[in-house]
Amino acid sequence: STAANYLGAAAVAALTKRTVDYASTLSDVSDRLDVSTESLQKFYWAADKSGGSVEGVNTFLEKFAENKRLALLNPTGQQADAFTQFGITVDELRNGRIEDLTRKIGEMFEAGDPQKLIGALKQIGGRGAGAFSLALISGLQEAGEEAKRLGMIMEESTVQKLDAVGDKASEVGKRV
Repeated sequence: STAANYLGAAAVAALTKRTVDYASTLSDVSDRLDVSTESLQKFYWAADKSGGSVEGVNTFLEKFAENKRLALLNPTGQQADAFTQFGITVDELRNGRIEDLTRKIGEMFEAGDPQKLIGALKQIGGRGAGAFSLALISGLQEAGEEAKRLGMIMEESTVQKLDAVGDKASEVGKRV
């Protein structure tokens, strides 16, 4: 029937819009924090599986990036000490990407006592640490690999193309 066709078309349009919006978010956060879109998707998947949210992960990563910068400005300060509790040196902070550093934190969570490490994680990731710690405890690396195996990770080029579609749609929307 015609009504069913309209409903189907509306559902497809809504799904497409959500996918484009998601890709735009990935691209924006990736650019802002210098984290690959693949790693972001893995973080988001792990957080979702453990009861966290995209917003919680983004909050954590933004605070993480800020504290990384502060630790590099003051290698003997409070932020640098928090990273040291995870075995992360100033040299690793200087040369490492956030996704590599969070992987190291995840390994420490899996090998150590999360209760002892949560204080340092809060210093590094602020109020987003709670959501991120759930993902770490449930196995960040494993969850990310599961997402990849299930085909839940979009390629970088796909994310960029969808983001460009979103940008063009926004331009058209502003003209109308």
